Amino acid sequence: MTFSTGLPPQSVAVGDFNNDTQLDIVVANYLSSDVSVLLGFIIIGFMNRIALTAGYGSRPRSVVIADFNNDSRMDVALANSDSHT
Repeated sequence: MTFSTGLPPQSVAVGDFNNDTQLDIVVANYLSSDVSVLLGFIIIGFMNRIALTAGYGSRPRSVVIADFNNDSRMDVALANSDSHT
C-alpha cells in the first residue's frame, strides 16, 4: 500500500491518536511545512491524509508522540528547523 504525505517526509511516528485501538501515523513534512495524519481503519488500511500546518516556513524535521500532559491521550510534538521551535 502507498499513502500520500507532504513533501518530503522527514520523520514518522505511530500511535493510537483517536483512541479507537487502531494504529495511526503522523508524518513531519519538511518542505511543505506541515504534518500528515493518517488515521487507521481495520478494513481499508488508512483514510485520506489530514494535513495540519506547522507554520509558514517552519520546516518540521522530527515528530514524537507521547502523553505529555497525562490526560491518557497521545500528544504530538514537532521539532522545526527554520523557525527554531
